Amino acid sequence: MSKSIQLLTKFTKAIVSGITHFSLLACVVMTPFALAEQATVDAPIQAISAGGLKNELTPERKTTLLTQAKEQAELPLVGKTREQMKSQKAVMKMNKSSSREKHLGYYHSFNLYDATSYLEEDIDYDGFYRTFSVVFDADVISDFSEVSEVYAELYLSVNGGPWRHYFTTDSFLIYGESSDDEYEVVTTLLEGYHTDHYDVLIDLYEIGYPDIVATLSSDEDNDLYALPLESVEYDYYEEYYDSHSHGHGGSMGIFFIALLATSLVCKRLSHLI
Repeated sequence: MSKSIQLLTKFTKAIVSGITHFSLLACVVMTPFALAEQATVDAPIQAISAGGLKNELTPERKTTLLTQAKEQAELPLVGKTREQMKSQKAVMKMNKSSSREKHLGYYHSFNLYDATSYLEEDIDYDGFYRTFSVVFDADVISDFSEVSEVYAELYLSVNGGPWRHYFTTDSFLIYGESSDDEYEVVTTLLEGYHTDHYDVLIDLYEIGYPDIVATLSSDEDNDLYALPLESVEYDYYEEYYDSHSHGHGGSMGIFFIALLATSLVCKRLSHLI
């Protein structure tokens, strides 16, 4: 075998070996990121929400509805991703043979015209809120004055991660392009939402049909972008204050009393000696 062929063989082996080692290194480096992303999707989260027409949700009504929702809350849940929710609804679609246009006899479309977010409750005053609300205005557009029955799915995402479902509204009526039918969802994050900035996405559905008819997210509306949020376990000013003012204060008091008593005993002993 000539020297040139031997060199070529060695060079080829070196390249293959380098690619193999690079692939192994890439696996080692990327695996923690993949596991972290999967852990984010699988991490237990829980939020309680209540919804209704904005002009009917007074502050007192919001408090009452959230209290009722908390009493009925189940164990911590794993929020499904948006893709999982869409796949679930695709199964429904297989059982639907008619389209909206065929069913109604004419075409109509939907639009999520606008959304506004409100930051409502921050116990420890760190600028990150456990309770927030989202108000949105859904419209139905057609050549006729129309009333449609719809509902919405709401999602949160952090740092560009997967959209995770946190609430499904009840069905409600929308009237053409009126702004009098604005819908509000108020939410308290109970568990699994670490302190960060969250984006909101809203999918609108027409009752009886599994396809999304309109979507609005932080990509289109800045009011849904980077909301400073955290769940209850990270918003703990009251608990923190109580534990230090009572528990630790008492312990320190006992320590100083014991120290003073020891000092007095030593002083007496020194006099006796």
